[in-house]
Amino acid sequence: MKSIGLMVAGAAMFLAAAGLSACSFDSMGSTVKGDLNYVQDDLRQKPFKAIDVEAVADVYYTQNDGDKCDVRLDYSAIKDAKFLQQMKEKLKVVYRNDEVVIGYNGRLTVPASCNSENKRLKIYITSPDLVKVTQEGTGSFHAKTINSDRFAIDNEGVGSVSIGKILANKVTIDNEGVGSVNIDDVAGDNMTVDNEGVGSVKITNVSMGSLKVDNEGVGSVNLGFFKGGSLNILNEGVGSVKAKVDCQSVNATSEGVGGINLSGVTRQYGKTKDGIGGISDSGLTVSK
Repeated sequence: MKSIGLMVAGAAMFLAAAGLSACSFDSMGSTVKGDLNYVQDDLRQKPFKAIDVEAVADVYYTQNDGDKCDVRLDYSAIKDAKFLQQMKEKLKVVYRNDEVVIGYNGRLTVPASCNSENKRLKIYITSPDLVKVTQEGTGSFHAKTINSDRFAIDNEGVGSVSIGKILANKVTIDNEGVGSVNIDDVAGDNMTVDNEGVGSVKITNVSMGSLKVDNEGVGSVNLGFFKGGSLNILNEGVGSVKAKVDCQSVNATSEGVGGINLSGVTRQYGKTKDGIGGISDSGLTVSK
């Protein structure tokens, strides 16, 4: 019972830390401690293949067929004149090392009235290729389709990442914050999902040669349907992992409090239970 208490206590501490590391909150709003450093040349627009969002904003990404790399800031939803002026002064768009970083240079107090989804800054980004998205702020990242040789999601903040379709040989998802990652369809060769935070990862359809899932946090991982080669699941946290499959092999290990729920068809199956959480596999058929 001590291990359960420690894991739950650790989860609560993580949640508190996640909310306070980037900003502090009170009834008047939140204070963001921006520390984005740059030189003057970094403000000159350059081509980029990666996006790092450290601001309070909703980001909408579109992949184009040409060579255009562009970032457009839309302040029209912000009605607080004083906050709008402060944001325009402190928000910087920095281009360096094939990446665009959007964040604050200095402390900024965000009024509570400007922190809801329909009253936040909107950022519209387009580029011919995208290999990584890092979300460190508050808000959301949206994209309909991403087609690349490799693609990585690093979600560390309070916001969420929502993508319609991903086509990439290698896909990596690291969800470490409070927000969630939601993907409709993803296809490629190799994929890893590492869920360490409070948020969850939900993927409706996965078609991969191999998929590795490591769930260590409070949130859950839900695979609507996995079709392909091997699926390896390690559940070490409080949250659960659920997967429906049609694949060559499944290897499930439960070491945490949360459980693993498996259904569908596989050719090979192995399981190991060391934790408190169970492995529910009555809906899984092993067909050789």
